[in-house]
Amino acid sequence: MKNIYILVIILFLSISCSNETNMLKDNIKGFWVIDTLYYMKNDLRLDCPMDIIEFKKDKVLLPISDKYKAGYFNSDAYGQWSIINNDTTLSIKFKTINPIFKGNNKLFFYDDRKIKRLKMKLVSDSLILVATKLLYDYRDKWNIKSRKKLEDICKKNIH
Repeated sequence: MKNIYILVIILFLSISCSNETNMLKDNIKGFWVIDTLYYMKNDLRLDCPMDIIEFKKDKVLLPISDKYKAGYFNSDAYGQWSIINNDTTLSIKFKTINPIFKGNNKLFFYDDRKIKRLKMKLVSDSLILVATKLLYDYRDKWNIKSRKKLEDICKKNIH
C-alpha cells in the first residue's frame, strides 16, 4: 500500500513538471527583441545585425555578432532549444553553432509593469541577455495568469 502512495506522488509530480515545462515553452515561443546583450563582458547589442530572437516549437533563430561571425539568416543560424526545469534550476539549453548562446543558460522571467511587457533574462558564465516579448497582449486574461505562473516558477527555483 505504501508503494502505491509513493507511485501516485511520483506520477503527480512528473505530470505537474511536464505541464509547467509546456507552459514555459508556450510563453517562450514567438519573437523577443534584445534589450541587453553581453558576451564575455563585451556589450554586443550594437554589433548584431539583428536584435530579435525567434523561438519556434523546437527551433530558434539567434542573432550573431559581427565579431563572432557564424552565419545568420541561413539554415545554420537555426539552433535547437529545450527547457530544463528541476527543483533547483530553470534553464534553457541551446544546441547551435552560435558561440554566444551555445549551451545552458539560467532562465528568468519577470513582468515589467512600468512598460507593461513580459521580459526574459538569460545568464551563463559568458552571457547576459535581457529581451522583451513582442506581439504580446499584456492585458489578455490568459497572459495575466501566465505571467503570474512564470513569476511563481522563477521564485521557486534557486538561482
